[in-house]
Amino acid sequence: MNTRQTEGPAILDTSFIVDYFEALPATQTLLNHSVDDSEGTVEIPTIVLYELYHGAILSDSPHDSVERVNSELEWANRIGFDPADAEEAGRIQAELTGQGRKIGSTDVLLAGIARNRNQCLITADNHFDEINGLAVFNHRTDDVEQL
Repeated sequence: MNTRQTEGPAILDTSFIVDYFEALPATQTLLNHSVDDSEGTVEIPTIVLYELYHGAILSDSPHDSVERVNSELEWANRIGFDPADAEEAGRIQAELTGQGRKIGSTDVLLAGIARNRNQCLITADNHFDEINGLAVFNHRTDDVEQL
């Protein structure tokens, strides 16, 4: 966990949603905690939806899987990717390149959204910890009371 003060609702990464679909108890605990706080919500970037739809379409039952993505995530706000997010993602990519590090393009875009908006990214992917100034919470290992 890379803790620092953030603003607004938490942003959910694809790894969280996959664990939610698999009924990992930590996901429900975190959602219960998030709904009870003053913000009362979490956000799913459309980039995460893209990753979920991609996986759903490649699954053994694409129609059912796409329908699940459409119907089972209604509790979260959707957020897009704007020019300020793109600029921040470009900065992150440049920082990582300068450090000789690389993470996937969609993850850089997600990090750009979270860091630009000063929001915490909830994920099980440890490579986000390599990004300076990004608040990260690992829903599999971190204590929800620290969120």
